[in-house]
Amino acid sequence: MPEKNEKAAPSEFPGAQDQSNKRRNIASRAVTASTQLWDAVQDLSELSLERVQSGNFVDDDFSGTALTHLTPFLVGLLLDTVGPAVKTFMESQIGGNGAIPRDILIQMRQ
Repeated sequence: MPEKNEKAAPSEFPGAQDQSNKRRNIASRAVTASTQLWDAVQDLSELSLERVQSGNFVDDDFSGTALTHLTPFLVGLLLDTVGPAVKTFMESQIGGNGAIPRDILIQMRQ
């Protein structure tokens, strides 16, 4: 058995390598998801600006497309309210440790 401060070799504990692989897989998927989340927040912010230049949505914008389940109000709400609220949250300090979600997400890319 290893001493108190020594790390045990994976072969000394059956299944330890499997657990390590599972944790590594979770971390990898978390990095992928956080990268996609950050990209999506950035895209919503840019689309919100584009929408201002393009004018308000109308019902005909979505008819005959895969977007027929949407209403102009709903898409406008996404771009005018939800997107900015998520971006504000991303740039806000959370928790007692002063973590800023944006900074954490950006670090996941590196």
